[in-house]
Amino acid sequence: MSEFSSTFKKMRRSKKITVETAAEKLGVTVRTLRGYEQGEFEPSLDTVIKAAEFFNCSVDELLGRENPNTINIQVDNKRFVDIYNELPKDFQEILVEAMRQLSQSQIRQGGTLELSTAISEIEAEKNDESGVC
Repeated sequence: MSEFSSTFKKMRRSKKITVETAAEKLGVTVRTLRGYEQGEFEPSLDTVIKAAEFFNCSVDELLGRENPNTINIQVDNKRFVDIYNELPKDFQEILVEAMRQLSQSQIRQGGTLELSTAISEIEAEKNDESGVC
């Protein structure tokens, strides 16, 4: 089984996407998609690119290659929010902006918290404190 087939299958299953939905999004038949996942067929470059866009990951990641520009960030959600709340307000704003920029780049996160989740939780907490809905 190629790296693409195993990685693709793991990503599809982890996002709870059906074979039919994935096949439709990639513009291939269900039989072809199953062939990719079972290592019977190798996808075209165009299909690999579509898959990377569909899963919001890099082609390197789909092909099981290490990307030297990838940074894995693992953060415990509660601990992160506790530390964040201890920072002075101006540092909190700087941190949120840095996290926003990181999450918008092609940096991949791992572990228990994605940067977008952290930003959302921090902003929700700020709104709760200020009474904004």
